[in-house]
Amino acid sequence: MKAPIAVRHGQGIFLPELDLWLDPRQSRARAFVSHAHSDHFARHDWTLCSAATRSLIEARYGGAASDTVATSAWDEPFQEGGHVLRLLPAGHILGSAMLHVIRLADGASLLYTGDFEIIRK
Repeated sequence: MKAPIAVRHGQGIFLPELDLWLDPRQSRARAFVSHAHSDHFARHDWTLCSAATRSLIEARYGGAASDTVATSAWDEPFQEGGHVLRLLPAGHILGSAMLHVIRLADGASLLYTGDFEIIRK
């Protein structure tokens, strides 16, 4: 049986295996920002977000959203700290993303949604 990916709560949601905060309201060293609403954003040392979210944050708050911002195309996997990460569209606002994490060692996975909308066709 796979051990779940560790998630800590306390002043936000934290993934210790990746040293990554999810939508933290306070500045952090490393953070995923799901979308550009103010309750999901602070300036961080390193930020992971969609390209559209980066553009909205920069337009709204001026200058770069942080010193380093990593953006990823939708559903484009990339490796980070023994995990594969992918951004998936959340449908909430322009650029809103969910973060899908897969631990390479055993395939354990986690999906962080942030705010999302169910898209009906």
